[in-house]
Amino acid sequence: MRALARRLRFVALLGALACTPAAAPPPAASSAARTVHIDAEPGEAGVYIDGELRGRTPATLKLEPGKYRLSLKGSRFLPYETDLLVPYGEDVHVTASLIASH
Repeated sequence: MRALARRLRFVALLGALACTPAAAPPPAASSAARTVHIDAEPGEAGVYIDGELRGRTPATLKLEPGKYRLSLKGSRFLPYETDLLVPYGEDVHVTASLIASH
């Protein structure tokens, strides 16, 4: 009798598992990426995102929504640094005027 009850519970558990829908896979990470346009006067400044060189101005990057540290560096100019917020569903445009160093 106990063996039959155990088998029935096991069969019921298997039936419940078979009826549970599989979780949908998460969306691809790049699907949320936004376009970030970065320009500087004068041009050709190095574009750094969180300390990593990502190109030179004018630059167009794809970044996931979130907060980043943006640095623009050019020879003979003071570094430009700011926090960069990339919101969901919006592209971002940044224009900076670099100041000549003495």
